[in-house]
Amino acid sequence: VVANVYVFVKNALVMQFATGHMGSLASRLLWHYMSKPYSFFVENHSAKIAKDVLIQSDMVANTVLLSWMTAISESFTLAALVFLILWVDLKAGLTIVFGLGTIVAGAYFAIRRKVYLLGQASDEANSRRFAYCLETLGAVKEIKATETEDFFCRAFEPHANEMAAAFTKTNVLQSLPSYFVQAVAASFIIGLGLFEIRNGRPFEKIVPLLSIYVVAGYRLLPSLMKFAGSISQLRQQRAVFDNVAGLLEESDGKWKPPPPQRDVPLKGGLALEGVVFRYPGASESVFDGLDLRVAEGEFVAIVGTSGAGKSTLVDLLLGLLNPERGRLLIGGAPLDAELLPHWRRKVAYIPQSVFLLDGTISDNISFGAWKEHVDAARVARAAETARISDLVASLSGGLQSGVGERGSKLSGGQRQRLGIARALYREPAVLIMDESTSALDGITESEILKTLEGLKGKLTMVVIAHRHSTVRLCDRVVMLERGKVVDGGTYDELLARNSTFGRLMSDPGQA
Repeated sequence: VVANVYVFVKNALVMQFATGHMGSLASRLLWHYMSKPYSFFVENHSAKIAKDVLIQSDMVANTVLLSWMTAISESFTLAALVFLILWVDLKAGLTIVFGLGTIVAGAYFAIRRKVYLLGQASDEANSRRFAYCLETLGAVKEIKATETEDFFCRAFEPHANEMAAAFTKTNVLQSLPSYFVQAVAASFIIGLGLFEIRNGRPFEKIVPLLSIYVVAGYRLLPSLMKFAGSISQLRQQRAVFDNVAGLLEESDGKWKPPPPQRDVPLKGGLALEGVVFRYPGASESVFDGLDLRVAEGEFVAIVGTSGAGKSTLVDLLLGLLNPERGRLLIGGAPLDAELLPHWRRKVAYIPQSVFLLDGTISDNISFGAWKEHVDAARVARAAETARISDLVASLSGGLQSGVGERGSKLSGGQRQRLGIARALYREPAVLIMDESTSALDGITESEILKTLEGLKGKLTMVVIAHRHSTVRLCDRVVMLERGKVVDGGTYDELLARNSTFGRLMSDPGQA
């Protein structure tokens, strides 16, 4: 009874320690990644990040930490058993300990390299499986529309089978030493008995001796196998542990509160001076000496053909990307690490494809705010200004109505207007839109244009746009071509003198 209670308490404590770190490890890894600059996410696959946070953190807790704690706890059990065996019969005890120890160590030493390689292969296969699954689920609308389910499911199978094969080989390989050791241990005891009989030792003395060996082996072998198995598991998951440990060493994985808010004056507007930028690994620069100025309260349209650098320009203005040379000036002050958090509180961004949380309309407008800190009046004002009040009124839950996963319950125009409401909730001084009207139908676009017209002069606005109705609304139009400003002026001025601009306005698909 005492032994069973000891085993239960020991296992419970080991399990509590290991699984108790699951949540903290995942949280620290997510904090680690979210503290990275935006450029990191441009260069790295999201599936790898998700796998590290959701899967590898659990593997470290459930496998690595559990194996480590099991090895430590079993070492104490082994020490107690060895002491007891040596105390009962020193000669027999030394024979048992040395014999079983050599057999177990030899068995696991023989497979350790193969186990490590299989662990690496399993981890790499899991990464490919995870990435392909995320891509397939992300493209479900296109897959269903083109009836290509069979292709994507079949393409997923090799990755899943590769992972399963590596996992199976590892489990089979790790189970072999157990059977081998048991067989060798039994043969060892039988051989020892025959050896004693052959040497003329009385049978009545051999039986007690063999009994000691059998009982000692029965008690010692399970703990010895658990200890060795834990070491083998640690070897198998070394690649996972090294990856997670390396990530945690890069940062403390803790949230750092933003600095106290300070005013960022926009007198002098925004300016890009001599900006040079090239994506890592790219052979050519997107910008090579770009100069651009936007006055405070000005509404500027950025137009250009595809590949001109419009989206990269937005990322630079938002402070998501840093130029190799040159600088971004905010009200005459260079945007640096100290100014950046204050600048981001002043600017709001409306992407072409608005990401929506699987929550309520209010949750999506107050994006990133705890419910107890949401300003309901501001939410309502933002919804009204973005012209989604009619939508809110038509829903039984009003602002507390759910929008579905990725806004599946809303139309494209409604999602776009919700994105504008989210931007306006921040009460920004600068509004940056990336082709925000290109996804709208004619009626919805007209409503959005009225919203933007009402904001003219109140905010500094920069819009990446192609539709002539949006561009005509702007105070000034800037044309980009191959990373350079090639022309600028009002809509009418450019239409009169620039044939490329005329083609862009008549055929938005060129951009």
